[in-house]
Amino acid sequence: MSRPFIGDYRGAYDILFFAIACILSFAYSFPVVPNVSPATGLANQFYTWKEDQSIRFQCVGPEDGEPVVLVHGLFVNSDHWRKSLKALGDGGYRVFALDLWGCGYSDKPAATSQAAQLCNGENG
Repeated sequence: MSRPFIGDYRGAYDILFFAIACILSFAYSFPVVPNVSPATGLANQFYTWKEDQSIRFQCVGPEDGEPVVLVHGLFVNSDHWRKSLKALGDGGYRVFALDLWGCGYSDKPAATSQAAQLCNGENG
C-alpha cells in the first residue's frame, strides 16, 4: 500500500489558499465599524464630505473649549491619539481626531478613481 505524497493534493491546497485569500480580502474591504472605539472608548462619529464620502472622527472635551484638531500620520488612524485625546480633553480643550480619507474607518477611494490616480501621481 503506497501513501500519497503532498503533491497529490496540490489542487486542493490551491483552492483552500484561494478561498482564504478571498475571505480575508472581503473582510478587509468591508470593516465593521464599532459604535465606540475600543482603543479610546469614544463614539465613532462620521462627517459626510463631498456628498458621498464618510470621514470618521472622534471628539472629546467641553463644547466651549478651545478646538484642537489631531491629524494622524501614515499607516495609522485616529485611535493613534488615544492618550493625547484624553489628556487634552481633560485639560479643557475640545479635541477632534479624524481618520484621513482612505485611512482607518473613513471611506477609501476605488483604485481606479480619478482621485486615487491623482494621489498616486498618475494622470498628472
